[in-house]
Amino acid sequence: MCGFAGSNSFSAESSFGFFSAVDIRGRDGVTTGNILGLDYRFARLALNDLSSAGQQPISSFCGRYTVLFNGEIYNFRKFGQELIACGIEFKSSTDTEVFVNMVSVWGLEATLSKVQGAFSCALFDAIENCIFLVRDPFGEKPLFYSCTDSTISFSSCLSSFRGFFPVCKENAKTFCEVGYISGIDTVFRDVFEVPVDSILRYDLCDGRLDKLSIQKLLKSTSDGSYHLNDALSHSVGLMGIADAEIGLFLSGGVDSSVVAAFCRQLHLDLRCYSFDTRYYGEGEMDAAKSVAKKLNVSHSVIHVDDIKFHENIDEYIESMTEPNTDPSYFALYELSKFAGKEVKAALTGDGADELFMGYRRHTLAQFFSNKIILQRFTFWILKFLTYFTLTIPNKTSDSISNILCLLSGQYRSFIKKQKGYAYKFKPIDIKSLLLEERNTFLLYQVLRKSDMAALANGVEVRAPFLMDVVVNSSLKYTPQELNDVKKNKIPLRDLLTHYELADSVEKGKRGFQLDTDRLIKNE
Repeated sequence: MCGFAGSNSFSAESSFGFFSAVDIRGRDGVTTGNILGLDYRFARLALNDLSSAGQQPISSFCGRYTVLFNGEIYNFRKFGQELIACGIEFKSSTDTEVFVNMVSVWGLEATLSKVQGAFSCALFDAIENCIFLVRDPFGEKPLFYSCTDSTISFSSCLSSFRGFFPVCKENAKTFCEVGYISGIDTVFRDVFEVPVDSILRYDLCDGRLDKLSIQKLLKSTSDGSYHLNDALSHSVGLMGIADAEIGLFLSGGVDSSVVAAFCRQLHLDLRCYSFDTRYYGEGEMDAAKSVAKKLNVSHSVIHVDDIKFHENIDEYIESMTEPNTDPSYFALYELSKFAGKEVKAALTGDGADELFMGYRRHTLAQFFSNKIILQRFTFWILKFLTYFTLTIPNKTSDSISNILCLLSGQYRSFIKKQKGYAYKFKPIDIKSLLLEERNTFLLYQVLRKSDMAALANGVEVRAPFLMDVVVNSSLKYTPQELNDVKKNKIPLRDLLTHYELADSVEKGKRGFQLDTDRLIKNE
C-alpha cells in the first residue's frame, strides 16, 4: 500500500532518481528525511487513518524503534487494544503504529509470530544502531537491497537501482528464458531481494549483515485446526475492513466468486469490478454478472473496446517497476485504473489456483500420477514430436516441453518452462510440484504482477487465500481431494455449491486477460 527507499550510500539530493522511483506506490503524500544517518523517502497510500497522523515514518512510544512500512497488518486492531490496556497511547489509528509498538513491547520475532498480513518494512533500532529488513511469509510485498561493508541501500521498487547498478547478463538471460527470476537474485548485479519469510539485520557500526528466518508459514500450529469455511470467513472478514473504500475484482471464475460469497455472508458492502473481453465469448462475463446478481452486490464492468491499447503502451511500461512477462498485466492495470476512481483496495482470488490445484497442469499431474508405463509411453511419443518443432506452433512446442519436464519428474524445470529432461520415471510427487510452484511462479509472477499493476493506479490488492489460516487449511487436503481429474479445486467448488453459485461459474475461465496478439495487430 506504500513504497519506501533508504540509503547511506546515495543522498537524496545527488541521487534523486533512486528515491523518487517509489512515488508510484503511493498517491497520498511523500515524506523525506534522515534516520540513523540514512536518507529516506516514503510514498503513502492511505487505507487506515486517512489523516496526516498516519504519515510515515512512525516511531514507538519509547523512541527506540522507527519504521518505514509497506503493506498491511490485518489483525492489528486486536493487538492495538492489548497495547492500550498496557498503557500505550496512540497518535493515530494505523496498523503501522500498532506494529512498531508491538515490537517495542514484545520484540520483533514475537511480533511477527502474532501478526497476519502482507508487508515488508525497514525497522530502525536506535539503541543497537541497526536496521531490520523484513518480508511477510508469502513475499506479497517486494523489498530489494544492496549492501557493502559500510553502506546499505534498500527500496520497495527494483527500478530504484536502475542506472546505479549494472545489469547481470546471466540473470537477464534467465528472465528471458523463464519469464521471471526466482530466489534472491535480480536483474541487477549486487542487488538482491530480501528473502521471503525472513529478517535481515544490518549493523550500521560494522556493516555486518545477518539473516534470521521467521519460518511462520506452513508450520503445524493451532491455525491448522481451522476448517476451510472458517478460515476463509476469518480471512475475508479481516481483509474486508479499512477506513478507505474497498472493492473486489470479480473475474467470473471459482476463486473470486468464493471471495464474493464470503463478503456477502459477512455483510461487507464491497463493489465488484470485472473486465469484459469480446475475444473469449460471453461466457466468462455472463458468469461474473450472474454471481453479482445472485449475491445482490453492485457490479461495474470495463470493456476491452474502451481501452486504447496502443496509446497506453508507454504508460504500461512506465508502471512496471521491474520486468514482467505476464500478458494479463495489461488487463489488471486497466481494471485497477477503472476501480481506482472509487476504491483504494480490492480483494482478489490470487493464490487459490496454487493452493487448490486449479491449473490444467495440476489435472495433468493427477492423471499421470502412479502410472509409470503411461508416463513412459507418453513421454517418448512427445519426445518424438519435438523433432518436428519447426512445423509445430511455438505455443504447442512449449506445451509439449512442459509436459516432458513434468513426466520426467523435473518439477522445477516444468514450473520455469525450461527445456532439458532427466529420464527418471517415477510416481509424480504432486505436493512437491505445488510447493515449487508456490515458491516460484506464484511469488515472482502472479503476486508481483498484481502488486505492480494495482499500486500504479492507487489500489492495494488483498489476497484472502494467502492468509496463513487458509494456507494451513488447504494443506490438510490430499491431492485427490483437491483435483480428481474430472474437477479441479474441489473444496472451493463445494463452497460454491453451498452458496448456490456453482451453476454460475461452471464454465472455464481465463482470468483478467487481454488478447495482446489481436490488440497489437489492432484487430
